[in-house]
Amino acid sequence: GYFNFPRSVAVSRHNELHVVDMLNFRVQVFDAQGRLMRFFGEAGAGAPGRFDKIHSIGFDSFDNVYVADAVQGVHVLSAEGTALMVFGPPVARAPSAVVVSSKNAIYVADLLAGVHEFQLVNTTAEDSRRKSTPAAPAAPAAPAATGATPSAPAPAKPAP
Repeated sequence: GYFNFPRSVAVSRHNELHVVDMLNFRVQVFDAQGRLMRFFGEAGAGAPGRFDKIHSIGFDSFDNVYVADAVQGVHVLSAEGTALMVFGPPVARAPSAVVVSSKNAIYVADLLAGVHEFQLVNTTAEDSRRKSTPAAPAAPAAPAATGATPSAPAPAKPAP
């Protein structure tokens, strides 16, 4: 695809090259031979997947995609690019980079507040669904092998 200020790149565990295309407000995804497979995102604000100043990209162990947007926060999308959620101020005020560890610890470099560490608390789609009637809290479910949808990350520890 055509680039307008490519900002960073990352390779998924499926050997797909993801290019953060900042001024086209999207992420372009290429196969190992360099062919454009898909792209996701659009210009805008106020909803996951609508980007402003995207800088960086990372992946969790469930293939979810994390996109650092210095204006809006960290967007979380499925591997296919479906918008799931965004977390931003006051948690992450101006994210410039995001990396996710093999244990799903999320590290966010923040232009205004140093580095934050978060940990996914609900890691399966079933955990994140609301019940129609109130019930007692269930024991945490073990992470699923695939198809997980994260809920809002909880701070793991305060930044120094």
